[in-house]
Amino acid sequence: MKTLSISFALTLTFTTGYARSDDVNEMPKSASDFQAFIPTGYEPLSTATGDLNGDSEEDVALVLRHQKEKVYEMGKEPPRQLVILFKKSDRYYLAATAGRAILCAHCGGVLGDPFDNISIANNELAVEHYGGSSWRWSYTHTFKFLKDSFYLVGSTKMQSNANNYCDRLGENAGLDFQSSNLLTGESVHKRVSDSGCLLLKDRKKKFSLRPLQEMSRFKFSATFAGKSIKMGNPHRGAGSAD
Repeated sequence: MKTLSISFALTLTFTTGYARSDDVNEMPKSASDFQAFIPTGYEPLSTATGDLNGDSEEDVALVLRHQKEKVYEMGKEPPRQLVILFKKSDRYYLAATAGRAILCAHCGGVLGDPFDNISIANNELAVEHYGGSSWRWSYTHTFKFLKDSFYLVGSTKMQSNANNYCDRLGENAGLDFQSSNLLTGESVHKRVSDSGCLLLKDRKKKFSLRPLQEMSRFKFSATFAGKSIKMGNPHRGAGSAD
């Protein structure tokens, strides 16, 4: 995974409009070609294939962006769409969508577009973001199909100072790495000091399990040391470009 940078001198807030119902309603329930699930005015930003429901078929995950998203101001662009299609025989079936799981093109700081990649492995979908400047951050959210829907089952976040490498530790100064498995209740937390390259924390622990969050309701929101990155407003619609 790439690691990128952001300045945490100030609290940052990323926002994007909630998915317009027209965009999702335009998608068919099934089709022989996955291109049929791309709404008018949108285009693929990333595509991944692999088995997501345990039937050994090549399912498809798409990240879609509006073709004119860059003409909008930050927070006013049509939301990017995460779309999952199950394949059965020679047809694709719409399995799930999420309108608040992918950050906007303007949300990555100096390094630009923060969306990195989507991938499918071990029946799970991973969504990766990164962004910033001299301070780098990255997030990976993992989703899995369980019984009837996709749920968030894993979360990894990291920040560090890209301009200060600690040779002795093999890490960047200011590292704050946190990874949680929401199915097993296991987490890893590692921290390195901003100066002096001191290992402040490196531990594994168990935490109490909570009800899993459905992917369709997932909203990108996370914090580092009280500084927040948030996106999404379920009551705010996105406009359209001329």
